[in-house]
Amino acid sequence: MSLQYVIDGYNIINHPRFTRRITTPDIKDCRLALIQFIISDKIFRNPRNSVTVIFDGYCHDQRQYGDYGVKVIFSGDISADDKIRQVIESSANRKNMVAVSDDKEIRLFARAFKVKAMAVDEFIPEPVKANADDSVAKTDLTYTQIEKINKELRKLWLE
Repeated sequence: MSLQYVIDGYNIINHPRFTRRITTPDIKDCRLALIQFIISDKIFRNPRNSVTVIFDGYCHDQRQYGDYGVKVIFSGDISADDKIRQVIESSANRKNMVAVSDDKEIRLFARAFKVKAMAVDEFIPEPVKANADDSVAKTDLTYTQIEKINKELRKLWLE
């Protein structure tokens, strides 16, 4: 069974469990970090699962989010919460939908439409604490820089 996730992007970006995982204050890098987190997480165990991340406001270069298999929507003149409501209402297959938001009204709205509602705490697992002996490579690169490097490596090795 495939699932369709509808995620309030800024709810996750501003959540302490996510902010502990990133090192950049730049909002564009935070959005890319969220998409990378979603891709690397277990959501894509089933390749038929789909993810829609909704952010408040506008984006002048939405193309930067198109290469990841995650649908990114900017809500424009309405709030991300209103856009999430629209996505839920217009869905034909709500029983396989999961709404991720810390907004209680959104979670109640989702449940009223028989959509599974999930808080950010449930969506983002608690980070695993590393032992002092673990040698984890630390980097000062931003997620934008990491993505540029990854794209170059994909061109060299996969194309």
